Amino acid sequence: MEVHAHTHTPRKKWTHYFWEFLMLFLAVFCGFLAENQREHMVEHRKEKQYLSSLIADLKYDTTQFNLRARQFEEKFPFFDSLFIFFNNPKQFNNKLPYKYWKQTELISATYIPAEPTLQQLKYSGNFRLLSNKKVLDSILIYESHINGSYLGQTNYVLEFYKRQLQSKEKYFDNTNFNRYLDDRYQGKINSLNDYDLTLLVTDDAAIKELYNLYVTVKSTNLYYIDQLKTRRDEAGKLLALIQKEYDLK
Repeated sequence: MEVHAHTHTPRKKWTHYFWEFLMLFLAVFCGFLAENQREHMVEHRKEKQYLSSLIADLKYDTTQFNLRARQFEEKFPFFDSLFIFFNNPKQFNNKLPYKYWKQTELISATYIPAEPTLQQLKYSGNFRLLSNKKVLDSILIYESHINGSYLGQTNYVLEFYKRQLQSKEKYFDNTNFNRYLDDRYQGKINSLNDYDLTLLVTDDAAIKELYNLYVTVKSTNLYYIDQLKTRRDEAGKLLALIQKEYDLK
């Protein structure tokens, strides 16, 4: 029987294992750095995209705030015409000129920002992508003002518009208003002077109730003008800040 001698493989030195470990570690570490850098670039790109969209939203908001404030201011003097009527309706044969009422009807002038970008940032949890704390804080403050004091005053305006309609239904003959609607549908309106609203009440208490209602409507509209201008200025400052800090247009 032949006996085969075992060949002995030389033992590897510890330095060999050390270099194998080091190379493996460096490969994993470099992969981690590359992935981390890739994620950082993706998040930075998303941040710029969100802010570019927000800039577009703010530009639109600023334009709308300015437009609606001007619309309210243009119609504001017509409240005084209403008060002249309510102080002495007999002077007008108890007929309220329709244009006086129409010019204080401002439902179409209200504006509620859609805030598409802010809503995406808020509900997707992506506010964390905004790396500039000053910009982030300013955005959150703006959002809180829009959904706080501004929205609250907008709701006041809408609520008192409903009360305006209710008072017109209760205290005025709407026959001419119905005719106005028909003529408007048919494109036959030449002058608002053809649709005066006849007052149905003559007692001083009821007329004073109408007077007081329109004083309140006037005040809610005045405070709304203040809100429109304040939010316009705030949106403009936020817009300028984002453009400056992120070098965006």
